[in-house]
Amino acid sequence: GEGPFTVFAPTDAAFAALPAGTVETLLQDPGGLVTQILLYHVVDAKALSTDLSNGQMIKTLQGQDIKVSINEDGVFINNAKVIVADLVADNGVVHVIDAVLIPGINNVNNFTEASSRVYVFPNPARNVLNLDLNLKMAGNVVVEIYNIVGKQVAGYNFGNRTEMVHERIDVSNLPLGIYMISVRSGNEVITRKINIVK
Repeated sequence: GEGPFTVFAPTDAAFAALPAGTVETLLQDPGGLVTQILLYHVVDAKALSTDLSNGQMIKTLQGQDIKVSINEDGVFINNAKVIVADLVADNGVVHVIDAVLIPGINNVNNFTEASSRVYVFPNPARNVLNLDLNLKMAGNVVVEIYNIVGKQVAGYNFGNRTEMVHERIDVSNLPLGIYMISVRSGNEVITRKINIVK
């Protein structure tokens, strides 16, 4: 596009560090999750390194914010370190980063009010994930967990609930990494990004 844009560009090594088969799977659906991930690396403005400040939140073309952190170890975008800054192009600037940024991708039916009633903790999780839902209407509560390439790896049906839902989900059998948890109740679908560590 005409720009100006700021692109936070992961290195080849950053993509190679993703779980095996991730990139190939993402590229099979260019209009899906891969588009959301790529747009999460682009800002609709030209931001040189001198324009960035510690704690700054910047909205991406994907719609969600990224956070700038500046400390004695360098400049970080979320958890990715800037390793080359200020590569000026005709329509903006590129900053090279050492990791792929993964957004907390929201379902199109995700409503802000509903989202504020879903709590998933701890995050990162080790063996158990706690799920608290404050429901305002009756609904069958279905929870699904998807890996980074969009494959469902777990699913639970907690039945028709009309009150606070407190559930503990065993995630000890899942490999470490980033997942999306989808909570469906009635007509509402809320998603959260979770990180499973060992």
